[in-house]
Amino acid sequence: MAERYNYIDFLRFVGITLIVLAHIQAPFTITQIRIFDVPLMVFVSGLSYSGRTINASWSSFYWPRIKRIIIPVYIFLTFYFLLFYFLKLPLTWGMVANSFLLATDGGIGFVWIMRVFLLVMVVTPFLIEVNSKFKGWFYYLLLACIFLINCAIVKLLSSTENSTILNIITEIVPYLLGYSVLFMLGLRVRNCSTKEERLVLLVVLLMTIIAAIIYYVTKGLPFNLSLYKYPPTSYFLLYGLFVSVVLWSLRNKILKLSNFAFILFVGRNTIWIYLWHILFVTLSFKVSSSWVIRYCIVYFGAIVVFYLQYKIVNVVKTKHKWVLLKYLVG
Repeated sequence: MAERYNYIDFLRFVGITLIVLAHIQAPFTITQIRIFDVPLMVFVSGLSYSGRTINASWSSFYWPRIKRIIIPVYIFLTFYFLLFYFLKLPLTWGMVANSFLLATDGGIGFVWIMRVFLLVMVVTPFLIEVNSKFKGWFYYLLLACIFLINCAIVKLLSSTENSTILNIITEIVPYLLGYSVLFMLGLRVRNCSTKEERLVLLVVLLMTIIAAIIYYVTKGLPFNLSLYKYPPTSYFLLYGLFVSVVLWSLRNKILKLSNFAFILFVGRNTIWIYLWHILFVTLSFKVSSSWVIRYCIVYFGAIVVFYLQYKIVNVVKTKHKWVLLKYLVG
């Protein structure tokens, strides 16, 4: 079981490594191949909750997890905007407000992913209950229905006249439904039989192939999955589902990779590494025109800064029992 937990951290490592790649303007093909990163992270969240029972009270489940996400993000954003202010960089109150609201647009453009995890967290107890009650292929039929409902809602929202209420709904409902499908699949496949897992992989593969053919016939090449990411729907979700299931099915073949200390460190500290990479993205474009060099600056810069933060926090922990310290790692 310890090895399987390590493999989950390995998948988180893969996810955060590719998410960083999204923000340094890599070539189009590479950007499209790696676009399964956020779906993978949500799928992994489902894996981590699989087989668990939880007490879905506000004090024992929701509040600790809300703080685990919000406090690091707000600490970082406060530091980030203060740095902008003192360096006299372009800054508006709208940018600050939208960033703290975790909006997709209008802010710094990176922290929307935290909203995804908060939304999925809200329905996690319900989804765990659904997973425990619905057996067999009826569960997967339910997933398919949620997927299709989400696609229909996105299409409806896109054809409706723009308004503040519509924007709020668009920022919540499709992200909640779309990513819940990935979370629910992660919940189920970790403890299903080998036969069921292979059937799931086959069905998802067939659905992905059919979707790719439909895309090619109706839209031609190249495949641009980014068009279906904000909000998540159809081709984007299917691709994320497929790659996530493939990576999980390969766990016995690449399990040894999950035992490297560097991979485990990164996989277990994704929140702060993600937050620190935001700062290095801006810096990287001022330093180099090469996307490879920019990636190295952003990726390893974020890891090094967090590693120093990690060491400092652990030293301070030996002398002080400040509650805030636990939100500075992880």
